[in-house]
Amino acid sequence: YILAGYPWFKCRARDMFIALPGLTLSIEEQEYFELVIKTAERGIKEFMEGKPLSVKITEIEQPDVLLWLIWCLQQYAKEVGLEACLKRYGKFMKQVLQFIEEGKHPNLEVKENGLLYTDGRGKSVTWMNSSVNGSPVVVRTGYIVEFNLEALAERCQQSFSKVFYNEYGYLFDYVNGGSQDYSVRPNMIFAVALDYSPLSQEQKKSVLDVCTRELLTPKGLRSLSPKSSGYN
Repeated sequence: YILAGYPWFKCRARDMFIALPGLTLSIEEQEYFELVIKTAERGIKEFMEGKPLSVKITEIEQPDVLLWLIWCLQQYAKEVGLEACLKRYGKFMKQVLQFIEEGKHPNLEVKENGLLYTDGRGKSVTWMNSSVNGSPVVVRTGYIVEFNLEALAERCQQSFSKVFYNEYGYLFDYVNGGSQDYSVRPNMIFAVALDYSPLSQEQKKSVLDVCTRELLTPKGLRSLSPKSSGYN
């Protein structure tokens, strides 16, 4: 297990997959990476089969968790080689992608345009999960920018720019029907950072420039630009 925080947090699926490559592969702890994934694989398969979890991992049901898992295994492939990764995890990855594409996830749907859609109105469904009285502080729902990066690659790539890239040269944080969230948030940096980005080089440069200009501080990225309404 990878704890999300010690001693106050337990093992949270999203945090685990985001942190695992840096905590293991970067310091040549490949075996520990494989041990953690072995635990996670059991829990994810139980979740996909609708069975009670036998592992102590929370929030496996969150809609972005399976996407972070795939990203995590991509980092493993860089370390050990694609063939070795596929030999160990290929069948598992295929099961996960089929689970998503066949619409079996309770809160993640692949739309006809190839983009992933989720309902985050009543409950936080992303890493921005602060809540007050059970309701999310930042409501993010519909097409969420960091979710839509891998599924049905060609169709997704064509739809991604059309849906998310705006006239100011950055990405909407989420789009839900006719509602487009112009908040300048760091979530858009994921679309630039991935190996298989749906953006062109020019678009990536523009997004990076906006993030640098409005979000970058000596301590890291702000969660919201001071120019955006609602900044506090």
